[in-house]
Amino acid sequence: ELIQSTPEYADIREALYSLNFVPERDDTDIAVWVQPDLGIFILLRMNPGGGYAGYRVAAYEDREEAFPLFNAR
Repeated sequence: ELIQSTPEYADIREALYSLNFVPERDDTDIAVWVQPDLGIFILLRMNPGGGYAGYRVAAYEDREEAFPLFNAR
């Protein structure tokens, strides 16, 4: 919900930091954020002009599967 309601990646980044997510990768084309206490991670795909193109949220135990939880855009 946070990601869907926030079109700018800079705002998403601030919100993820405030929720104790840690960036494992934060590049211009892709970002991976991990929340170790909850055992979840978020993969964000960026648009070249800014903002994000899509995202996935999954739990660590779902890594072997096809990330079944959320797939937006």
